[in-house]
Amino acid sequence: VGLPQYLRLAVGIPGWHSGVLDREDGGALRAKEVRKRKAEKDELAAVTSPPVLRIAHVDTGMSLRGGQRQLLLLASGLRARGHHQIIVCCEGSALEARAGLEGLPVTTLPAHDPAHALGIQLLRQQINLSAIQILHAHDGRGQTISWLASMGLAVRRIASRRVTFTPCDRWTYRL
Repeated sequence: VGLPQYLRLAVGIPGWHSGVLDREDGGALRAKEVRKRKAEKDELAAVTSPPVLRIAHVDTGMSLRGGQRQLLLLASGLRARGHHQIIVCCEGSALEARAGLEGLPVTTLPAHDPAHALGIQLLRQQINLSAIQILHAHDGRGQTISWLASMGLAVRRIASRRVTFTPCDRWTYRL
């Protein structure tokens, strides 16, 4: 099977206890081979490091409740891993103030925009300007705004709803 001679002989010796079971025949690796495999693994890890993602989090709630706190925790954790985050929220919201305090970039949607037409247009511009790859909506209105703003764009959409009830119409709430 292409194994060195000393390994082919060692496997059949009674009382032979293998160390690291990285061989298909159960034989132990020598120290030199262990170092070589570790170097190969490190090289592979360097080449296949995960890409940096550009993510926009959309939440239209005005208060700072559990969902907004989870959004901040998620954005902070992803930023710590090296991903670019943008928080998209209504102007004057508690989320805008808190995200600003935590040093997260914030884009605001106009507060007095009844049909969110201007907000949808502004979000679409932000998606194009910042080359957003993932658009994560954290509430129901944010899902609608995100979907309309990203129609026809090469962006992945994620929807998270934190509700205490089961949606009654499965067709409307399916992803």
